[in-house]
Amino acid sequence: MAGQTYPITVLGSDFVTPAMAAADPNCVASQLTVSVPTGSVTLSDVAIIDSTKITAIVQPMDTDPAEIATLTLWGAYFGPMVVKAPTRLGAMTKPDVAQARPGPGALAKPAAALPADSGAPPGTESLGQTTAAVLPVPVIKWTDHNNNQPISTADGTAPPTQNAVVGQRINLTTTPTAEDLLNLGFILVPNFGNHTKSWTLDGTIIGGYDVKPTSGLVTQADLAQTVLTSYWVYPSAQSTPFNVNYQYCVFIPNTGIQCSATAKASFLVHGPKGSVRTETQSWEITPVLSARACSPDFPDQRYLQFIDGAGGTICTESAAHPGITFNGSVSNQHSGIGEMFWVQYLSQDVRTITLTTEQNARIFSETGLDNTYPYKATDQYNNAEDSPLQGLDGLNDARLQFTAQMYEMWQSGGKDNPLSVPVPLCFVNWAIDGAASLNGRDWRLRTDTGKADGCKQATDSGTQSHGYPTWTSVVTNTVGTLAQ
Repeated sequence: MAGQTYPITVLGSDFVTPAMAAADPNCVASQLTVSVPTGSVTLSDVAIIDSTKITAIVQPMDTDPAEIATLTLWGAYFGPMVVKAPTRLGAMTKPDVAQARPGPGALAKPAAALPADSGAPPGTESLGQTTAAVLPVPVIKWTDHNNNQPISTADGTAPPTQNAVVGQRINLTTTPTAEDLLNLGFILVPNFGNHTKSWTLDGTIIGGYDVKPTSGLVTQADLAQTVLTSYWVYPSAQSTPFNVNYQYCVFIPNTGIQCSATAKASFLVHGPKGSVRTETQSWEITPVLSARACSPDFPDQRYLQFIDGAGGTICTESAAHPGITFNGSVSNQHSGIGEMFWVQYLSQDVRTITLTTEQNARIFSETGLDNTYPYKATDQYNNAEDSPLQGLDGLNDARLQFTAQMYEMWQSGGKDNPLSVPVPLCFVNWAIDGAASLNGRDWRLRTDTGKADGCKQATDSGTQSHGYPTWTSVVTNTVGTLAQ
């Protein structure tokens, strides 16, 4: 591994020590050399212990790229050379036996793999060699910023702090790449033992927020690759950046699984703070309202509705006070330009009705996104309202139980920005329960409740939704008797 030191041992026979060479002018002391194509690998503390053993220290520089290093033994040939090393010898692959030419009891190594004898120390020839892969220290780069320059450190010093915004796309790449490692004959091993991913990050990250006509789901970030595209959902503390760590592991034949040093980056993630004021009304039996302009098949009728002062038509409803109003605001918190909007999820929409021609009640229940994404706002996205209702034509009894979560969302650069995803700021839980019965020719309320909680700051829920509104179905308003 680049930047680390490793002891090695070379075993063989008839090695010539410096003392032996000094005593006999016809002898040349055995020597070791190491070479790499472009980087720098040092060989130090070489000691010829005796005629069967040589020890040394190998250290690839911490800036070395992914490449092959060659260790060569020079001298007069007497027998095979065996290189022994710790499991993590420079994260290098080493054949158990490597030698220069056939000899008694020796296994031949192809001559093409040997260095040219012209590069031999004076009076020596190549006796054997072994190759090893130098695995670089990983480097993290932020491709969308900083001119794709490194943003990480791996030597224990603090990395430079980067600034980002919640929902902003963060594209991180690394070196060596998967292709670099594959060219050395290594394959990334993201899942083994206690090591189950290449990336570890503070905070809540996602891989995307995928909204389709009938569903809205959170995509999980893939933490097992050499590249990472992710989005932070919630901001970091003002003076405590999020840590980003990357480490890769490879399988090395005859050695096993080896892991790199850890590259570390730092992100200070900014985000706005949302707040919502609500106002709720009560249930009432409306006057006869027309639906012909938008639903000509349904009759003019009265409604059980959560509202104050219903009037106009169902299609172009006018009221003194809608059943519930939401007034949202966003404090910037160094987040730059963004846009606020609403998403409402119905966790309960239960309608219990009894027809005039039947004795038993019918129950209709739905959950899902409320009509559209985003939810229809009434005032440049800052305000929203809702007035659930149930048609009463042809009924003796009706009850509507309605529970919803209205999410205040925010997206950096605007809700159509392709370089960001929306994030939840806060949400309002609200619930209403209204019931009415036909008494002779007149309708009377028998249940009238409704309340809304304060806007709860969105947090990671500990599930794969991470605090987002998610759905796999859509509840669409239908003007009439059996549904809204």
